[in-house]
Amino acid sequence: YWLARTQEALELEPAIYLKSYDKAHRFDPLRAEPLERIATYYFQNDYPTIAYSLMKYGQTLPPPTPLTSAYYSWVYDFALYSIAADCATIMGKFEDAKQDYLKILQKQGGPPGLQEHVHNQLRKIEQRIK
Repeated sequence: YWLARTQEALELEPAIYLKSYDKAHRFDPLRAEPLERIATYYFQNDYPTIAYSLMKYGQTLPPPTPLTSAYYSWVYDFALYSIAADCATIMGKFEDAKQDYLKILQKQGGPPGLQEHVHNQLRKIEQRIK
């Protein structure tokens, strides 16, 4: 995982670090962090269906516990739902997006600006559903 993060930070070709993230996930298939990075790439490059599918799969993985390994709780608490919801909104899956955004609001904290983004997105969804 850290090799892929370094490759991404060095701005190597995406195929290089995406393959490393894939290997990291295959090495530990219960970890969602590599999936989040792959999905982020696809979301940022306008492939919402791929990113959405990865995040929905990631949501099925049990979060590790601090006693069993070091992990990034924000990925399990926020990123899996935020990326999936943003993709679902783009794809017109408004009910799915709404459910994932509401899961984010049930948690405390999160990255700066996330709560505001979620509230804005929920307002847009409500307007589209009406």
